[in-house]
Amino acid sequence: MNKKAIISSYLLHIKDKITPLFLSIQLIILIGICPLYLHASNLDSLKSELNHAVKDSIKCSLTHSIFKHYEKLNIVDSIYVYAEKAMECCPLEKEEGMANVTEIIYKLFKEKQSEFVDSLIQSSSQKLGKNVDKLLYYTKISERAYLTGNDKQFHYYLDKAKDCLYSSDQNLSKAYYYNLFGYYNMNKGNNLTAIQSYEVSLSFTDTLSKKYLSYRLDLGIAYNKIGGYEKAVDLFTSNIKIANEKNYDRIKLFSYYGLIFSYLEMERYDKSIQLCHEVLNHNKNENSAELGYLYCALGNGHLNSSKRDSAIYYFRKGLEFSKEKNDSQGIHDNYRGIADYYSKTKKFDLAEKFYKKAMEVTNYIPDPELNQDLAKTYFELKDFKNAYLYSNQFEETSNKNKSESQSDLRLAAQLIEDANRYKQQTTRKINQQKKDQQRLYKMLIAAVFLILFISSLLYFLQKNKKTLDRLNLTISDRNKELKNAINKQNESIKYLENFAAVAAHDLKAPIRTASSFANLLVKTSSDKFTERELTSLNFISSRVSQLSTMIDDLLNLSKLGTNLPQEEPVDLNTIVKNVKSLLTKKIEESNTQVIIKKDLPSVIGHQSLLIQLFQNLIKNSIDHNKTPNNTIVEIDYEIQSKDSILIKISDNSGGIPDYLKPTLFDLFSSSDKNSGNGIGLAICKKIVTHYGGNIWVTANENEGSTFHFTLASYGGDLLNKLNND
Repeated sequence: MNKKAIISSYLLHIKDKITPLFLSIQLIILIGICPLYLHASNLDSLKSELNHAVKDSIKCSLTHSIFKHYEKLNIVDSIYVYAEKAMECCPLEKEEGMANVTEIIYKLFKEKQSEFVDSLIQSSSQKLGKNVDKLLYYTKISERAYLTGNDKQFHYYLDKAKDCLYSSDQNLSKAYYYNLFGYYNMNKGNNLTAIQSYEVSLSFTDTLSKKYLSYRLDLGIAYNKIGGYEKAVDLFTSNIKIANEKNYDRIKLFSYYGLIFSYLEMERYDKSIQLCHEVLNHNKNENSAELGYLYCALGNGHLNSSKRDSAIYYFRKGLEFSKEKNDSQGIHDNYRGIADYYSKTKKFDLAEKFYKKAMEVTNYIPDPELNQDLAKTYFELKDFKNAYLYSNQFEETSNKNKSESQSDLRLAAQLIEDANRYKQQTTRKINQQKKDQQRLYKMLIAAVFLILFISSLLYFLQKNKKTLDRLNLTISDRNKELKNAINKQNESIKYLENFAAVAAHDLKAPIRTASSFANLLVKTSSDKFTERELTSLNFISSRVSQLSTMIDDLLNLSKLGTNLPQEEPVDLNTIVKNVKSLLTKKIEESNTQVIIKKDLPSVIGHQSLLIQLFQNLIKNSIDHNKTPNNTIVEIDYEIQSKDSILIKISDNSGGIPDYLKPTLFDLFSSSDKNSGNGIGLAICKKIVTHYGGNIWVTANENEGSTFHFTLASYGGDLLNKLNND
């Protein structure tokens, strides 16, 4: 073959290799350029339409679309420009306009553009018209800030929403606000406050609606968190039944999840396993993000029943689904389940490995008991250093939780007070509406008589009769509506009164358990503990007992003044005699002298409340006396007027420091945290103010104290004493 032929053949070979490569490069360039070209073309088209648009609703939709384009391209200046345009043209009084604006705010919050968002909202807020639901607007902004972890903006806009709360007449917006407040408090661990918020949210929502069932689902989850499993089971079971009838599949599914969790915590493992299989049989979607949770629940059910060996299979399967969906909560729970399995089968080295894996996962819901489980595992592995370390971490978390639970009690009590105040406002509003109805009814009756008089003289009597019938029908309908509103309000009042009792009962169950275990350890294992450890156990037992007493006192405070009979004359000498009988043991142990300086008069009131008033004040004097076995309590009175007396209860205690006096009668205020919980004097103040009186204290530090309070006296009895004096 000659040179020319060889070169020609070689070039053809090279051509065959280069041509596909060249085409591939061209294709890659086209793939890269085409989206940019399409983006630019689409943006130009949208901008052209925006320039010619007239209606605000169309401008809003176009501006929102352009904003999303620039957000994908990450062109900051253009993002700012079209965010401002959207705030100007999107009508916030319409659902679509508010949805577009709040989505833009959410994306800007997510990109850490808080200052720009704030200025945007400030300028927009000045233009809010009277038709805009401001409560819903600020609540949605607050929710968007919370979802992006922006705690400062969350609280700021939630407060702005709260300012609009009582002026709003939109019940669904109020429900949305209280549900968000409950969701925030539940995630923070304030479960009593969350429950109260969810209850208020439900009162503003139409029964059997999807929103109502969704809020009941949140309420059930909150009850699960405080150990109110039976209440949660009732809520979830009812939800499943209604959701099944209404074809609310998503509500039904999540209600099943809540029910499964309740039965696991109630140690009804066979029931939880049965429910898991029911859900798996109905939920054929293998890509569902919730399968990780279901398999984890199955694993826990098997682990705690007679089917322990199959538990590890379900945990590993749940872990696989959770990892596929990048569900950190599911990953954490399944790692923890695997660790629990190895711990129960005495494979502590593997248990340690998977407990550590669970701890490494960023968990949305805190898991403080993980430290305790790791401490037990290290103890079994004879690694006492790590066992001590994680035990201390668990104890620190427990102490923090105790402090937060007291804060939750205080916040829940405040929310109950706010709800009662709102209830009173609502009652006044209903009474005013009733008066307006009565006035309208009288006006209509007068109009009817006038119509009858005129119709007797006029030919069209029949037409006016039909008008009158329609008016009577309207009155009947309005009366029915008013009756229904009053019935619903009475139900809400009854439910709020029962709430404190339910919360106290559910809280005291784990407290009793903690106290029993602490006492059991002291009785059965005292020889195994050091003196310091025994002191700590006794300290825990006393603090648990104090917490139980605090719950009882809070319950008494919430019930104070309700369902009382009519006031009547009460002899204070009999009251003091009954109190001394009730405090017999404490009086004898402290060698206390209770002295009535002169016969006391009768007052107008209720025997039960007055006994509680005198008992709290006398007990307070005994408890705070710094000279034991030498307590003297003196009771005297002064006549202020013909219908008022001043009672004085003095003691020889150590007195009260000046800085404590302004808050002495406030809830949870106490001069000695070891001998009181700060509720007794708050109850005294509430009783005295219930009768229209005042209460105060005069005392100096390291000297005696005198509590003064005024009551309405029984007139005839007081006149006799005036004459005798």
